[in-house]
Amino acid sequence: MQSGTSQHRILDADLDKVVQAESRIAELPLAIQRFVEESGNPRATSALIEIVDQVLKRYHEAGGARLPISVRGLCKIVGVKLKGTLPSPRSIAKYPGGWGRASLGHTGILRIEDSRPVIEIPSHIDYEVARLSVAHEIGHLLIHRRGEELDQATIRMPADSFEEALAEFAARLFLLPQSMWHESQVSTNLAEYAITQSRAARVTVHSAVARLGDPDLSRTDVQGAILWRELPGSSALSPINERMTPCWHMCPNAFVPIGRSKARPGSLVAKLAGQSGSLCDTRIEDVRIGTFVGVFRIDAFAWGSLDKGSRGVLTVFRSPIQNGPEEFEILHAATEQQGFSFP
Repeated sequence: MQSGTSQHRILDADLDKVVQAESRIAELPLAIQRFVEESGNPRATSALIEIVDQVLKRYHEAGGARLPISVRGLCKIVGVKLKGTLPSPRSIAKYPGGWGRASLGHTGILRIEDSRPVIEIPSHIDYEVARLSVAHEIGHLLIHRRGEELDQATIRMPADSFEEALAEFAARLFLLPQSMWHESQVSTNLAEYAITQSRAARVTVHSAVARLGDPDLSRTDVQGAILWRELPGSSALSPINERMTPCWHMCPNAFVPIGRSKARPGSLVAKLAGQSGSLCDTRIEDVRIGTFVGVFRIDAFAWGSLDKGSRGVLTVFRSPIQNGPEEFEILHAATEQQGFSFP
């Protein structure tokens, strides 16, 4: 049995494709090629990080709030007219941020009216997703901006998957800025940390988790993440492990059966799901979920009510060997107890 690797993992699969291809600039879409050339930076992700930092600096110099970052304030800085009304935020005490994938429900529109860029706020979506949608469209705008002008050729082209991934990365960079992520998180529960940051930034849990693997952060041991929820229609008489199933996952290059896989009996997911209140725990486990297989340190955070069908458990999988011989011995004992050896 292999343990999790310490190699840096980009949890956003679409962004990972950009990173893998960006050294071959001639193979990138025209809009991204021109964006890179304008920036003077050899890589699209690095160019985007740099320009977002510049916008955030201007935002803070203008007196913008530290957290949560105001999307209206960002629009003012980049010269965008914002149309529509943001939904009312829900209670931070009751909700940890939107459950779903940040990319779902992105119906924001970027267009040009009277030579001025306009972003229309999508309707009928959660507050957190609406904020991300606006920041996402600002990302598109930055990709097509050349100095103070817009590239009239590329802005008329349909956005491809590379541009969409970069725009989504820009949304995370804006609303979950690098200053929120600290080296001290190495020794903390990353599932709880991601939930806390999603609340502070008023973004979805999905975006906060994806941020853990973004290329501008120095973390190197996060290997994947899964959000578990109660299986719809499951009987309250069924064992708790059979009632919990993956809602979404960010496990690079792995197949995780969404809505079909169940938690293992006695697992950390089953343990936390069966308890009440908000709580967290960490454990080293042998993980076998679809093709996501290995021995990992699991950071988990649970919240919501099982009775009301709102119980959720976020699991973040990390490389288990971080603290030398002592943790190695813990891993060795854990794996032997589960019936296999760790070399």
